[in-house]
Amino acid sequence: MRTAIMLVLALMWAGHAAAQPPRSEGGDLFASLASAHIFRVEDRTFGDRPAVGGGVRLPLNRRIGVEFDVNRPLGLDATAARCGLAAGCIGTAREGLLDATLVTANVYVRFPHGRVEPFIVGGAGGLWTTAVNSLTVVRDGVGVMSEFESRDAGLAIGGGAGVDFALTRRLSLRPEFRIYDSSAMSRTNLTVFRSSVAVGWRW
Repeated sequence: MRTAIMLVLALMWAGHAAAQPPRSEGGDLFASLASAHIFRVEDRTFGDRPAVGGGVRLPLNRRIGVEFDVNRPLGLDATAARCGLAAGCIGTAREGLLDATLVTANVYVRFPHGRVEPFIVGGAGGLWTTAVNSLTVVRDGVGVMSEFESRDAGLAIGGGAGVDFALTRRLSLRPEFRIYDSSAMSRTNLTVFRSSVAVGWRW
């Protein structure tokens, strides 16, 4: 909802900003702050987490360019696993996502309108994760709980949209929303919704 409101306000502001001086047309180094919602469609969510990222955009022409970015959610943690046996369990274990890194290469299409540029973006990359899972073994009628760590890599395919505001000829602000699905070639089958605001510097 917050992302949708930002995009609507951005488009409403387009008429005013279009009358401002043109922006620089070079490449774009950027850093972003985001809210990432990570979940597995079939059974669970890992919550909303702050995320940081950065990358570079390289225009191929006035409308089309390529982008390479890296994003990492912060504050991921595991929760205590439940026993699930009427006879009870001994030992403890955790379940959850401990670490995630999303690296993508994308193609973006801009719709220039003075200092305001709505855009769409899509691409693919990889999502590397570290998770911890529980294992319960029944011994003499009692469950014995333990945990094991697993690492996984999935093909992340996604897309999104946003608006690029030129604050000056070289400095820009870019709110956007993206969805990435990494169920292909992955055991963890995660999906990421990411709402972010990036600050870019053009050379």
